[in-house]
Amino acid sequence: MGDKIRRIGVLTSGGDAPGMNAAVRAVVRTAIGNGIECIGIRRGWSGLINSDFVRLDSTSVSHIINRGGTILYTARCEEFLDPAGRDKAIATCKLLGLDGIVAIGGDGTFRGALALSRQVAERGQKLDVIGIPATIGNISAGGVYLRTAMPLPKGRRIWFDFMIDHERLTLSAQIVWMETTAPNPGQILYGYGCQFVNLLSRHEAALRRFIFQEERRQRRGE
Repeated sequence: MGDKIRRIGVLTSGGDAPGMNAAVRAVVRTAIGNGIECIGIRRGWSGLINSDFVRLDSTSVSHIINRGGTILYTARCEEFLDPAGRDKAIATCKLLGLDGIVAIGGDGTFRGALALSRQVAERGQKLDVIGIPATIGNISAGGVYLRTAMPLPKGRRIWFDFMIDHERLTLSAQIVWMETTAPNPGQILYGYGCQFVNLLSRHEAALRRFIFQEERRQRRGE
């Protein structure tokens, strides 16, 4: 009973990506369905350092999956790169009584999650940290290239959510190859080539439309 998870925090970090709101809703409603309280951490790791949070329930995540951005807001946090900043985040977790953190974001978000998890362990404390990929980078009509600090086995299936023309598209992809890189001393990143499974022609057409829209938006600097 002592290890039972009773309360978790969820945050979105880094750049906005389609599907973030859908992921937040899924985390909250799944947690509540399992008798777990859910706390929303606003503005990513910065919010965890500065105690910027809000209690979430099924009502607070209603009608959000067709909205852009993220209801929890997002930010990049230089202070979290420093162990002293992460100590502040750990103190917030203790203050809120969090048993776990669900971090939604890309590569930088996962590096932060890994660093937080290791630092908590070094302090002799316990905090479960889980990452949900949310990125607009390296997407093609046949698959996704995912780069993260989280090790995953070949053959693992990953689910991706896309918002295309205000409609949600959920696709399954399988890791078919992987590589490791070390961009900085002591830092290891994993690259995964993920191929979509059972991709229908209408899904491929929707993905191509999504890629075109994102490329056009980025050229405009939006």
